[in-house]
Amino acid sequence: MKPAQRPLTLAQQIQPPPATGQGSVENGTVRVRQHVNPLARRWSQPLQLPHEWYSQAFQDPSLPLVVDVGVAKGRFLAKLAASDASRNFLGLEIREPLVHQANRAAASAGRGNLFYLACNANVSLAAVLADAPIGALREVYVQFCDPWFKKRHAKRRIVNPPLVEEIFKALKHAAAGGESYKRKVFIQSDVIEVAIEMRSFFDGHGGFQRLGDSNGLECDMEGWLVENPIGVPTEREIAVFNKGGSVYRALYTLKEHGKESAHCE
Repeated sequence: MKPAQRPLTLAQQIQPPPATGQGSVENGTVRVRQHVNPLARRWSQPLQLPHEWYSQAFQDPSLPLVVDVGVAKGRFLAKLAASDASRNFLGLEIREPLVHQANRAAASAGRGNLFYLACNANVSLAAVLADAPIGALREVYVQFCDPWFKKRHAKRRIVNPPLVEEIFKALKHAAAGGESYKRKVFIQSDVIEVAIEMRSFFDGHGGFQRLGDSNGLECDMEGWLVENPIGVPTEREIAVFNKGGSVYRALYTLKEHGKESAHCE
């Protein structure tokens, strides 16, 4: 006799699990590919979500929102959500089974301020945030994204000018009532080439101000932040430091009209 299928969880009702994702519906783990091509046809269309999904995903939708792009298993964001009940945390990840497992763990822990979505942020960020309350979005993190080392694959990197523009528009819309300085973007990578590229896109956009020494944040000779301003390291960050590696970080706010950037060099 075929075992009865478990009813879908709230997270699975908002975003059904993939048909081929063993481990997404049931408890346990599932092996997933480390690399997923974000340019594949299935990821080329914006994510379709149920109406008012945001108010269903979070216990208190009115709380300030933090979005983390590329969360992998979501453990970093889970630590933040556990330590800070004053904000909502939304994790975006392209590997669907990891997302459903992360949502299962969040539900088991009773985290009403934590939710994950499977999507390609490059094409779905605006759609994801469309149902969030106006002014809710406060911070966006992009950390240790896939470096795609081969030259022909560089176009698959998640941080590019269109994504930077989407982040800017989302934060600008959220800051329409003022307090632009409270809208922040944090980027970091252990691959210097990727870090330099990400920083160049945000520096060259014109709508962001990179924070540094003049803002009370210590920078090294190349202008990278010495300390993680979030205060909670990711699993990748811990692994890099355990191997004696380096991490390259930058923190931005929206640039206030008429003011020049005061970042460190």
